[in-house]
Amino acid sequence: MRFLITGFYFDGFHGSVMHILEIAKGLSNNGHNVTIVSQIVKNGVKKQLVQESNITVLSVSEVNAQMHFDFALCYHFPVLPSIVSKGVTIDKIMFGCLSGFAPVELLPKIAAKNIFYIQSHSEELATQLVSEHHLSSEKILVVPNCVSDNYFRNYNYQPNASLKSVAIVSNHVPQEIREAIKNLKTKGIKCTVYGEEDRYVPISPEILIKYDCIISIGKTVQYALALGIPIFEYDRFGGSGYITKDNVEREENFNFSGRATKRIIDGVSIADELVNEYESIKKDLIYLKSYARKYKVSSEIIKYYGNCKYYLPFDCNDEELYSFTREQFSFFYDNICKFSSFPYKFGKSILFIASHIIPKSVQNTIKKHFLDDE
Repeated sequence: MRFLITGFYFDGFHGSVMHILEIAKGLSNNGHNVTIVSQIVKNGVKKQLVQESNITVLSVSEVNAQMHFDFALCYHFPVLPSIVSKGVTIDKIMFGCLSGFAPVELLPKIAAKNIFYIQSHSEELATQLVSEHHLSSEKILVVPNCVSDNYFRNYNYQPNASLKSVAIVSNHVPQEIREAIKNLKTKGIKCTVYGEEDRYVPISPEILIKYDCIISIGKTVQYALALGIPIFEYDRFGGSGYITKDNVEREENFNFSGRATKRIIDGVSIADELVNEYESIKKDLIYLKSYARKYKVSSEIIKYYGNCKYYLPFDCNDEELYSFTREQFSFFYDNICKFSSFPYKFGKSILFIASHIIPKSVQNTIKKHFLDDE
């Protein structure tokens, strides 16, 4: 079968890119022909992520009217109408939503008709879709973020007797984590930060198993659980600290985002918790590793993403796909949304300059303020 997966970004190693990629690889491994279409495609990232795979990654500008897909799993609303307006045809469709507040995640009117299935990665988001967007809960599939089968190979990870090394995986490291790193280093604990502002590489099992503990949120939490590595949940929304047998289900319901508790503590307290509770967390690792098998992408492909019953007939000519008229959408998309537009380039330039003038501490305070408002 020919599968299409849409996502606005294919420009880095952040959550939505890796989520879409893992599903694509899972479908491909099941014998399907898979194409990812994104508005932003960076060739360097594309080369790193799809090498030695049969997946095709295209930018919106590369699609044409000769393209036809049997099934489409569509994330990030602006991509779908832009490619359908180019003449791409799709037989059946399922929608996905990865965030409750990012504008690019807004669902088109056609998805909100309560006809199509909409995949959500957490109970928190599913509740939000029902309460704020009046969607039918019967049409929402709660499917946790998936984890590549590679993470379930026998890596024979064994925790150290005491905490000696920590990896921080984040594209938005909060100031209190930066403070915790300084504190941990004074205790002789090695800390390495992976993310856009630090060491920016695709996260893999081979990287994570080198550390005694991981600090992160989202998918990386599930990666660590699958490997049996102690994982400390903390980032821009705060977090509950070590994931344990007692809190794993609650944190899963909030996509391991930290929003379940929104607990904010200072860097010294974070460092103390990491060190003092390290020994006690080790007793839960076998249970947590077994629990994480539910995230295995091959299982989720069989149950959801590759299951044709969740893909329903799609009319490519339905005007509600645009949420405006076709003409209004084209103007809006071409002049405002396109990342090649002057407004985007100008705005990005201003942000680049500001990021090099405004101190990091002030930037983090501003980010925290706006994220809390959301």
